[in-house]
Amino acid sequence: MKRSGNLKVAAIGILAVFLAFSLFSSAAAEERKIKTLDLNKATVEELAKIPGLNKQLAQAIVNYRDETGDIHALTELLKIKGINRDLLRKIQPYVNLESVGGDCTC
Repeated sequence: MKRSGNLKVAAIGILAVFLAFSLFSSAAAEERKIKTLDLNKATVEELAKIPGLNKQLAQAIVNYRDETGDIHALTELLKIKGINRDLLRKIQPYVNLESVGGDCTC
C-alpha cells in the first residue's frame, strides 16, 4: 500500500513539473513575439531600428510614402533603391500594413 501511495505522489509531482514548464514556455513564447511597425505610420527613427534598415533606407521609405501615398503591399518597397527581395524578407517580421489592410508578404 505504501508503494502505491509513493507512486501517486511521484505522478502528481511529475504532472506539476510538466504543467509549470508548459506555463513558463507559453509565457516565454509570448515575450518573444516581435512588436511590428505600421509602414504607413512609422517614423524614420522607428524604421531605422529594424534589423537590415539604416537611417538612409528608413528615410527613403518615408520619402516614398510621402510621395506616393500609403503603402498597400510590402513589395512596393522594391521600387526604392537599396531594397531587394532579400531585405524585404528580413524586415517582413518587423512591419505591418494594418492601417490600410495591406499585404505584408513577399
